[in-house]
Amino acid sequence: MPKRIFIVPFVLLLCIGCGKDEGPKYTEEELAQIPQPIRQGLPRPSGGFVLAVGQDTITSDDISGALMQRLTPLAQQSSYEQFVNQAMPVVAMALRDKVVDILLYERAKAAAPEEIDEQLDKAVESEMRRFIVSFGGDYAKAEEFLKNYYGMGWKEFRDHQRRMILSSSYLQGRLEEKKPVTYSQIRQYYDQHQDLYKKDPTVTIRLIDINTSLFNNEPNAGKQLADEVIKKLEAGENFGELAKQYSNGYRASTGGLWQPVNPVSLAEPYDILAEKAGQMQIGEIAGPIEKQGHIFIMKLEDKDTGTVAPFETVQAEIEQIILLERRRKSFDDVMDKIVEEAAISGLDEFALFCLQEIYQQANNQSYRGN
Repeated sequence: MPKRIFIVPFVLLLCIGCGKDEGPKYTEEELAQIPQPIRQGLPRPSGGFVLAVGQDTITSDDISGALMQRLTPLAQQSSYEQFVNQAMPVVAMALRDKVVDILLYERAKAAAPEEIDEQLDKAVESEMRRFIVSFGGDYAKAEEFLKNYYGMGWKEFRDHQRRMILSSSYLQGRLEEKKPVTYSQIRQYYDQHQDLYKKDPTVTIRLIDINTSLFNNEPNAGKQLADEVIKKLEAGENFGELAKQYSNGYRASTGGLWQPVNPVSLAEPYDILAEKAGQMQIGEIAGPIEKQGHIFIMKLEDKDTGTVAPFETVQAEIEQIILLERRRKSFDDVMDKIVEEAAISGLDEFALFCLQEIYQQANNQSYRGN
């Protein structure tokens, strides 16, 4: 039988049976025969809506509190109607995730074998140790992080880990993908998504950049220096060493070596180098090249025309992408089925109430709208 979720407005509960002129409806003897309500596991008072989900509850504060910081700027910049239209998908997804988390955990507990407690204890202890090790083994730092970022103590964190491990284990068994990915499926994905595997053209150069503005008193000094450097290169001297000695560019200390760059991204005056590099062979030297107060001497170290990556080099990557997409779809299908079987009602009203709370608090309103 599907689980039912009921919306309980605590404010309305306080008003039931509050008529001024009504007397007691039952005698003391009749009241004694009425079973007392269950008082364990009740939701904390919140003054707002509460969803009873299986054996757990979700308060409006759980949703609005978690999303307050994220949605406050939008609430402060929009009318209420605009805010609801734009923020409803965010709140609805957060609410759905919360409901699914509760129902998934309940299913996991029901399906778990009797000896699961011992296994869970070992898994939780392992996760706890890994968490502390991530802080260099400093227990105090790990504890401080839990408190400041998650608002948890060790007990709450332990319970959270136990819940996540059990739910993940249950879900894992229902997401197992046994069908192999075929060669034709990988090839089809590659053909349909070649834009993802197209590499931008790049050039790798070494550059001696002579700034002529540094030779104000000698107009031809820059040109003369460039000619001297070219003669040294023709004589077999090392380009990188000459760049360190004569280049005024900020890459001089690395021998004038540039990282691979897309030619179309070069701004003036360096754009002229892209055009020149397109006409050169790897290892060739060009210069002097003059533009806007600079004299360049360039060596082409490497060039890539920007072809599509060969199928063989991305085949394994595409296979993993297809498996991941299958897994994501399988996960969504399981989640949708859990929500559907729970026969959830009233989620839209609950989400709208949370949106109203966020909007009012973000705009410092103490009243509730109609």
